[in-house]
Amino acid sequence: MQVRLFKPIVRPEAITAVTEVMRSGWLGMGPRVAEFEQAFAAYLGVRQAVALNTCTSALHLALLLLNAPAGGEVITTPNTFVATNQAILWAGLKPVFADIDATTGNLDPKCVKASLSERTVAIMTMHFGGNPCDLEGLRDVAGKTPIIEDCAHACGASYLGKRIGASGNMCAFSFGATKNLTTGDGGMLIVPSEAQTGVARQMRYLGLSKDTFRRVSDSGGTRPHWEYEVENAGLRYHMNDLAGALGVEQLKHLDVDNARRGEIAALYRSRLQRVGGVKLLRETPESVSSHYLFCILVEERDALAAALMSRGIVVGVHYQPNKHYGLFDRVELPQAEEFYRRELSLPMHLGLTEEDVMSVCDAIEKGW
Repeated sequence: MQVRLFKPIVRPEAITAVTEVMRSGWLGMGPRVAEFEQAFAAYLGVRQAVALNTCTSALHLALLLLNAPAGGEVITTPNTFVATNQAILWAGLKPVFADIDATTGNLDPKCVKASLSERTVAIMTMHFGGNPCDLEGLRDVAGKTPIIEDCAHACGASYLGKRIGASGNMCAFSFGATKNLTTGDGGMLIVPSEAQTGVARQMRYLGLSKDTFRRVSDSGGTRPHWEYEVENAGLRYHMNDLAGALGVEQLKHLDVDNARRGEIAALYRSRLQRVGGVKLLRETPESVSSHYLFCILVEERDALAAALMSRGIVVGVHYQPNKHYGLFDRVELPQAEEFYRRELSLPMHLGLTEEDVMSVCDAIEKGW
């Protein structure tokens, strides 16, 4: 028997909703995308949301909305999927890595403060594993420097009583294949400014003044539907109605699903906190995690990973510090290196039973 690391769950009503779109004759960006945007904004308690094809696209657009000078520096985390920091490069900006807090995997505000300079145009943070970062600490050191949140792991998480995404920062969400809310692939951008939200909507579809669905649906317009304005260059980053329909249905169950993830995490914690040599990541009382990942820290991580894999338990490592890649500057980040050396991600998904979790814990307790 194999215990998978991730396993997406798509309910029958979501399959029905996607099938209805396929039969509707309209597959591109249209009414289901708009419905998903409205539902997601309402869920977060914000005014507007912009649906996109990936979280990477959302991060890229957020950075472009800064209108920062080429070569400006973005202080960022090394402990993330490489998409976070590639978005900085694609925006013509320079990633500057700050070290992390090795007890959480999130950016350490003290290290961010030490990295600030007159060239800094933004701070890019992420909520590792779904556990919200120290946003208050980052605000204190940021001053007027904009903060962009990579919320790829944190859909449904909260910080100081507010949902992640409702902080007033620009925020990017992922609906990738393994995420708590999946549309197969997809993303959402939250922009506090209404004017900038409008710019993001145009930029996501090649700068067109109206997308195709709005043009063909607007029978009362003064211009034929094939005419539109393009004043600024844009990108092809929009979501389609297949993903939108799936997102609407998945969102209805997000809180229940995250609560179940929390139960699974509690099972892991109650058992593994008694196992010698295993350290659990710190969760703060002001935060509620989405539990996208469940991570432990151990010595001889690779040996344990091999032992678990040999028993049919699939594990992962999140992440190789991005400074290891040839794209980026190699800088000294001792906490990120220590975290990477010891971090192991255990199976975490809605398909896990209590028996599965206990089997994983038994295998860890037996040693390697």
